[in-house]
Amino acid sequence: MALRGKIGLSRLALAAAATWAGYAGGGVALAQDVADSEEIIVTATKREERLQDVPIAVTVFGEEQFEQLRPDNLSDLGARVPNMYLPPADESQTQYITLRGLGPGVTRSSGRSVGVYIDGAYSSADSLTNLPVSDLASIEILRGPQGTLFGRDTIGGAINVTTRAPSDEFSGFAELEYGSYERLALSGGMDIPLSDVLALRVSARQLNYGGHIDNEFTGDKADSLDQFSGRVQLYFTPSERFDARLVYSHSDRDDSPTTGENAGGTYADQIPYRVNINVQESFVQDADSLTLAMNYELPSGHTLTSISGWSQSSDRSLVDRDLTPDAISTQSILYDVEDVSQEIRLTSPDSDRFDYLMGLYYLRSETLNRDTYPLFGAAWLANVGFPPILPDVLDGQERAFTSTSWAAFVNANYYLTDRFSIFGGVRYTHDEKEVSHTTFGEVFGAFGFVSANLVGNTEEEPITWSLGARYALSDEWKTYFSVSTGYRSSSLKDDFLTAADLLNPAGNITEPEYVTNYEFGAKYRSSDGRIAANAALFYMDYSDIQVSISVPPLLFVRQLQNAAAAHLQGFELDGSYALTDNLAFSGSLGYLESEYDDFHPSPSLDLSGTGFGNHPEWTISAALDYTHALQSGELLFHLDTTVMTVPDDFQPGGTALELGGYSTLNGQIAYETASGDWRLAVWGQNLLDHDDPVSTTLWGAGLGLNQHNVYIYQPPRSLGVTLRRAF
Repeated sequence: MALRGKIGLSRLALAAAATWAGYAGGGVALAQDVADSEEIIVTATKREERLQDVPIAVTVFGEEQFEQLRPDNLSDLGARVPNMYLPPADESQTQYITLRGLGPGVTRSSGRSVGVYIDGAYSSADSLTNLPVSDLASIEILRGPQGTLFGRDTIGGAINVTTRAPSDEFSGFAELEYGSYERLALSGGMDIPLSDVLALRVSARQLNYGGHIDNEFTGDKADSLDQFSGRVQLYFTPSERFDARLVYSHSDRDDSPTTGENAGGTYADQIPYRVNINVQESFVQDADSLTLAMNYELPSGHTLTSISGWSQSSDRSLVDRDLTPDAISTQSILYDVEDVSQEIRLTSPDSDRFDYLMGLYYLRSETLNRDTYPLFGAAWLANVGFPPILPDVLDGQERAFTSTSWAAFVNANYYLTDRFSIFGGVRYTHDEKEVSHTTFGEVFGAFGFVSANLVGNTEEEPITWSLGARYALSDEWKTYFSVSTGYRSSSLKDDFLTAADLLNPAGNITEPEYVTNYEFGAKYRSSDGRIAANAALFYMDYSDIQVSISVPPLLFVRQLQNAAAAHLQGFELDGSYALTDNLAFSGSLGYLESEYDDFHPSPSLDLSGTGFGNHPEWTISAALDYTHALQSGELLFHLDTTVMTVPDDFQPGGTALELGGYSTLNGQIAYETASGDWRLAVWGQNLLDHDDPVSTTLWGAGLGLNQHNVYIYQPPRSLGVTLRRAF
């Protein structure tokens, strides 16, 4: 089988070494019967608590779910979370996460509404949020504002990722996977005790995918993948009072992702899995991160925690801007991000009367984003009927963003009785942003874009808070009610700045936006552990919403403003039921509706009473798992489905194309030896071979220039096999 591109020798050596280690012998314990599973423990509140006791709407994925669902990245899990929407990445592989209708900012410097934290450290790069699900211990997805517990950008929720920590015993695994469309994945990990107090863990994954989208013009595949990720950890435990964990991660990609399939413009055909473009689109990324987490238990029983984080990523994209076989416009995108963060937290001992945590947080993020057009300028103007004004030179724009955030927060619980408690927190934040903007080239000059200008800066000092109560109706039933507030800092225009923007600052900078979330939740776990269910009803009062409005005739020129008010409301339900000792059902259900209460984008346009148009209406998932005991081991059967429906006003990206709901059905049959040291699985994705669009975008310039509506379809049916060796 031929693989696109080359696998670097160092990457191949690391992955191969992890694979070879899988044949060293040993084993792990046989998985428990589904009815005998233990309660889920989460760290969402910065303490280890049972999922049923946490007064937050949270979905948890652990190692067992990763094995059953086989996600390559976070977006493969998105459809299994109530009211979560993770559409495919855009042309620069930016992943936009939407929780309860709250999603990305209106500009790249805005900041997300959903914070992503890896081993406690925040990641600001949008192209790193769709992280590979490799060698992870758990992913916790918290819905609603979380500012009194987490660092930055949590107006909509937080994603808490915990990698698998080193063990003090020698162990490991190796895994080989082969599937349709030249899919080949090789991964492995190994724990190596270095002494009684120091342990090392090394893990790596290499993924290659030939692609399922044909480019009629070039004859190549338009969506191939070549991705590597690796991690090295040291875990130091010199005493019962102190531990330190150092994690270094590296990832690189050399992909050929397609912008989308032309479904509503020149050369459009609306035939799935086929494009017709003269550019081999590409995305190359190199990313590194380093996290140091230290915990020290004071003589008083308090725990002092320090989490230091550093990360950097460098992305290079090449895009066929016109999405046709004609040589009209090509775009090259550079996106470099560097984050430095520090969190210091003091946590009181567990108590049946009063406990608390308080913390300080710092983040500095620097971003450089440069778009250039190797083919644009006079050639592009001539194509659309403009006379050549200058020789075709390199057009483009460069934006440098700097964000600095300081915060202090406290969160506490007071237990009035064994069954009733109140909780709450408060947070002070000091945010500063600065954007520097430069444009160049004859086309941008012809259309009045400024050549150089310091756009400006913003500074805010908001105070946000949360307050609630929880009551245990019984040992099985737990309820809670909470009110929490969140905030997103001001946005600065960082794309296509014109001379008119300098005269109209109101369209250049927004005010902050705020949300107040009212939530009632109920959680149930039967005494025998067979049934577990979590439900939440919520209403969100959303004010000063940051929006971006196209300015005709060039639709890519946008003005920023604040919509006055809106609300979102819905409910969420997830749970599991062990029907027998060997058969279990699990699933989730989410419903969401949004509405602008007061929104006048222009004097002649009133959008009050309409929806946001950026989120599904229903999100549904379900799974069945059955185990059958054999003398030599177990057979495991898994079947899961996801369904997503959209409201009538669903228009992500402003597209004019209709996007209906979509669904998928996946399955797996696995055999695991009694010792747990071997596992062989045969799997299938999208077994019914549906080809529904899952995302749609308006791609174009306006003024009749290169306007296209593009679809991204769900991948076709694929089959494969996975062999795993544990030791």
